[in-house]
Amino acid sequence: MSVFVHKWVVYDKYGIGYILSDGMTGTVFNDGVKILSIDQKSWTFVTRVTSEGKNKDFVSHAVPEKYK
Repeated sequence: MSVFVHKWVVYDKYGIGYILSDGMTGTVFNDGVKILSIDQKSWTFVTRVTSEGKNKDFVSHAVPEKYK
C-alpha cells in the first residue's frame, strides 16, 4: 500500500505538521525534534540525534519531565 502526504501545514517559525493517507500524523520542528502519532491516542516524541548518531525516542507515557 502506498502512503502519501494527505495534508500539511508549514509554520516557518516552528516547522511542519502533516497527515498521511494512512491516518498517521506528525510534526517536525525546526530544531529536529519530531512528534509522531499512529492512532491519535498515543504518540512518540523523538529528540534530535545524539552525539553518538542515535535518536532518543520516548513514548507518550515515558517522556522525561524536562521534555514535558
